[in-house]
Amino acid sequence: MPHTTQDGTPAFPHTVLLADGSAEYSVGMRLRDWFAGQAAAGITSGYWGNPEMSGLSPIDLAQEAYALADAMMEARK
Repeated sequence: MPHTTQDGTPAFPHTVLLADGSAEYSVGMRLRDWFAGQAAAGITSGYWGNPEMSGLSPIDLAQEAYALADAMMEARK
């Protein structure tokens, strides 16, 4: 079982079957990163053409997405 960090448990853990017939466990991405990606998609869906958001840089948007992801991680506790 993979190590759990403050980034949360794996969002998409799976087993990879190798050519030699053995299997390898993959943790996929962390749940926090998944949440941030989903938040970024929502944030940017209203970004283009919105004068209130026109001054935000991509870094600003990413920081907001991770702030929302952190809030989601906290809400899970």
